[in-house]
Amino acid sequence: MAPRKPKTDASADNDASMIREYLRQQN
Repeated sequence: MAPRKPKTDASADNDASMIREYLRQQN
């Protein structure tokens, strides 16, 4: 899952949260 380049700080924070959840599910 490659993170896309966020256009705003809000989307960057959202992406980070989604990536964090994704990694948590992998472990």
